[in-house]
Amino acid sequence: MQATILNVADAVACPELSGKKAVAYAGRAVRSGGVPPFTFAGCGIHGAVFCDRAGNAWKVYHRNTTTAALREAMFFADMFNAYPEFRKYLPKFVQYVPSTNVVLRQCIPGVLAAFVPSSIERVSSIARTLRDAADRIDWKAFDVDIGNFLVGENGDVTLIDAGAVKPIRNRLVILAKEALAGLRPWWDKPDQVALAMTHSDVDPVLAEGLVRAIRTRGLITQSWANHYLAEIAAQRVV
Repeated sequence: MQATILNVADAVACPELSGKKAVAYAGRAVRSGGVPPFTFAGCGIHGAVFCDRAGNAWKVYHRNTTTAALREAMFFADMFNAYPEFRKYLPKFVQYVPSTNVVLRQCIPGVLAAFVPSSIERVSSIARTLRDAADRIDWKAFDVDIGNFLVGENGDVTLIDAGAVKPIRNRLVILAKEALAGLRPWWDKPDQVALAMTHSDVDPVLAEGLVRAIRTRGLITQSWANHYLAEIAAQRVV
């Protein structure tokens, strides 16, 4: 099935894409289940978004940002499940397609809130509310800001991007245990997960055990990180 992009000129104009890359990215959306023709909806540091004729949006991540795609899908799922009252601000569904590194979600027509002056104050307030709500379920959502919301024609506000969120505290512990048990893929490099354990209000004894497990399995690939974690472990022994 050919990955036709109706507004391909807009896609090519995106600094992150070229003509061939835009078509290749749309091709990954097709392999993920997208139904062409597509409409290019935007791009950013993590990838590009295409809406298909079935009303789905396909966020095609750059190949080196697999972990961002995983985090975004997990974050949206946690927020959707934890806060029924905030679902009106979230896509109705979010699904990660690991074989193509693509996130599927509802296609939401609209304009970025930052370009709708009359909505800036309202959207900024919604963003603060969602960041606070995320913190209560142990997610650091510093990129949930006005630049990642769309405002629809009827004034509806929807968060469309959360690729830089990070699990913290108990959520970090749960995910690390599941990843070590092989129940889920790592949502970040194990090096970064281990380092986060030392700076995320995790119980020191619990953090030490998880970091030790990560190091023992040889998952730390950066020598400086291994050295730093070893120093912290030595200090705790003393």
